Amino acid sequence: MRLLQRAFSFLAFCILEHRGYWLYAEPEGSMRHFNEADFLPRIADITERFVSSNQQASEMEAEGLEFRSQVPNARAMLDGGAVGPFFFCRSYYVYREYIEDLAEAVEADFVPGIEGLAFRIVSSNEEADELEAQGFPFRSQVANARRNLEKGATAFCLFVGQELASITWHAPNRDAQRSLGEPPYPVDYEKDEICSGGLWSNPKYRRKGLRSYSRLKRIEFLRDSGVKARRGVIARQNVLAFSGRADFQPSAFAEGRYLRILWWKSWKERPLPDVDAAAGGDRKVP
Repeated sequence: MRLLQRAFSFLAFCILEHRGYWLYAEPEGSMRHFNEADFLPRIADITERFVSSNQQASEMEAEGLEFRSQVPNARAMLDGGAVGPFFFCRSYYVYREYIEDLAEAVEADFVPGIEGLAFRIVSSNEEADELEAQGFPFRSQVANARRNLEKGATAFCLFVGQELASITWHAPNRDAQRSLGEPPYPVDYEKDEICSGGLWSNPKYRRKGLRSYSRLKRIEFLRDSGVKARRGVIARQNVLAFSGRADFQPSAFAEGRYLRILWWKSWKERPLPDVDAAAGGDRKVP
């Protein structure tokens, strides 16, 4: 085991050296003679925060401090699945929705009682420019928005006034799925399936019905676009993802595990108990 650890450390060192990184160490106690006053930036209203969980991130964002919208992959790293650029491992529930099965949902049953609510669809960088010209912040609030749109992804946004309240992305191809940072789970794009991911909700507007309303509006768009089904994953520890209406929740048919070591990636699925995936059976996400 120790030999394997040494081999891995040597491999990591070679990779970092090849890419131009320098490795360094600071002996314990070597910096005790420095004074904090010598390093304070001359910036008004500077605030230092330590964030070690998504709960702390939500509390900080509720105070008006932006964090996850500005830091790529922040939620994933705080969930504990990521350990630097070398290793990632996490378990997910895999779900799918057949668009026609949801055709009877009535919009009036899902409209949140929030004044100034607006639903916007962004499918290109030109549309993003038009949205921002109307006073709606988009790229400044959404990490990697330009790249996602270039790869063909579509963003579904809810604004309250001109404040971004929630966003979900849909990917129509494998490149867009990778751009969203989604695990490499299989999606049958050639049979009119799409990938759903990149969901974010402003903590200020959580538990107000925005998730279910956005889902309904997205389903209407997908049905009009000829999409047959959407597929996605939800991290097992993401309890907030299960907080919408009980009768309007995605259904899981499998459990998946994503493992990445350096550039090697693995995705494995296994059916959930009491679910016949071949027959199209699903069950509610726990």
